Amino acid sequence: MKRRNLLCVALALLLCLIGCEQTKTAAYEDLMGEWSFPSSTKNHSTSIMLSDYEPIIPMLDIRWDEETESLVYQVEGSYDQGIFSGSYWLSADSTTQWTIDILLSLTSEKLSMSCSGNGPLDGLNLSNGIRH
Repeated sequence: MKRRNLLCVALALLLCLIGCEQTKTAAYEDLMGEWSFPSSTKNHSTSIMLSDYEPIIPMLDIRWDEETESLVYQVEGSYDQGIFSGSYWLSADSTTQWTIDILLSLTSEKLSMSCSGNGPLDGLNLSNGIRH
């Protein structure tokens, strides 16, 4: 009887682990590419890349559409343990810069971003990003 109970508990744990979606901290190289967020009402998208100049540093472009224009924010910084930390600016006006921390995570190969810091990206949360 004890073996049967132990087997049932082990089977239940196995099924629970198989059925759970796992959010993982991805290596920066695994995040690189073009991502769109179809559930976003403003057509948000992001590019995750490395700079093409020395020193080579992690970069993001975060874009979305407003009523009459598209906004592109350029972010430069560092990436460690799922957090991108750095500074950013509107590509049309690099004179004003803000600081930002962006939590990047993958769940079932879908990208989520959560921004915390100063300026217009503060409080931006995007989920279900699809790689192109």
